[in-house]
Amino acid sequence: MAARMSRIGRALVPLVLALAASACGDAPREPGGSDGARAPNANAPANGAATPGAQTPDARGAQASNPGGSKGAQAAPAPIAKSVLVELCPPEVAGWTLKNVVGDEHPFGRGSLTSALAIYVRTRDEKTQELSLALIDGVRRPQAYASFNVAWGTQLENASLGYSRVTFGPDRGVQILSRHPLTVQYHVLVANRFLIQADTEKVEPEDVRAFVEALPLERIRALQ
Repeated sequence: MAARMSRIGRALVPLVLALAASACGDAPREPGGSDGARAPNANAPANGAATPGAQTPDARGAQASNPGGSKGAQAAPAPIAKSVLVELCPPEVAGWTLKNVVGDEHPFGRGSLTSALAIYVRTRDEKTQELSLALIDGVRRPQAYASFNVAWGTQLENASLGYSRVTFGPDRGVQILSRHPLTVQYHVLVANRFLIQADTEKVEPEDVRAFVEALPLERIRALQ
């Protein structure tokens, strides 16, 4: 169990960064803030070009619905129930078997976001391999996707960092690869709202991509 939860802890690190960003830009940070997820930014255009100051339709709509800006408290959108996200973690995925999954709700500015964090295992050459999966509902709030936008944008200018852009159907993502030692992460923004993160060690990147492709992406896209 300790090994499983250590990998869940690694999956939580990105969410911590996202929550810190949201606290700075959305609402005062409360003492003892919740753990959270590394998160992408829905503001980056699909072609990967950085567009400083650009607004998404969601951002423009939020301004229109709250013309008073900070004068009035805007109701935060409700996240998908954590139990629904847990159910979207299949018992078997591309040869990987689900060993543990937990759902959680995290304070997020004036509202909250939800996540499911899962551990998958498989056996190769008589050795057990682990892969962590995080599924996070960022409720379309730009602060929830800050880290994803950084990975998608500026860090990709340095090829030595191992960042590369990938796509899964209509959805964009980032592969982060290190060979010494071999570690692979995939970060995918689904339907401009849900962040999928797959993270593992000593597993070839094509196997991790196959894992992500085998997830119920259409069902996730349908959650609105």
